[in-house]
Amino acid sequence: MALSHLKVWSILAASTVFLAGCGFKPMYGDASYTAQLQDIRVETGETRVDYLLQEALQDELGAQAGQGRYLLETLTDLNTSRLGVGADDVATRYAVSLQVDYQLVDTQTGDAVLVGRETVEAAYNDPRQVYGALAAQRSAEAQAARLAAERIALDLARAIIDQSE
Repeated sequence: MALSHLKVWSILAASTVFLAGCGFKPMYGDASYTAQLQDIRVETGETRVDYLLQEALQDELGAQAGQGRYLLETLTDLNTSRLGVGADDVATRYAVSLQVDYQLVDTQTGDAVLVGRETVEAAYNDPRQVYGALAAQRSAEAQAARLAAERIALDLARAIIDQSE
């Protein structure tokens, strides 16, 4: 039994030395990147989808009241289009398209560190009841905001990592 524990520990020690020698860096190993993401202040517009995007970005970044070096400014454009049309020429399925133009600004220099655009879509069915249709549309808008926030957060993480290396 002691021999098998010794084998396990020696394998773990050897793999640790090997991974350290090859330049391996764990994804969540350096807290400085996450601290920089948490310290980003997010500013959006005043529409419902802007609010949803701001909440989703703050959740993704872990930044509830960031007052740090960076400011993320966003501009959204929300469109709804008909996808499925029934035999009675009434749309039964819709797509919500959310385009987010954003820039990450260094508040110390005023320079744009990162400028980008994300476009996402979310689809929903129209259940033919007024409340159901409104609820489905709002749910699709919230989903689109979350998807855009995930993509923007990944872009921001890459930019901060690239800038610090």
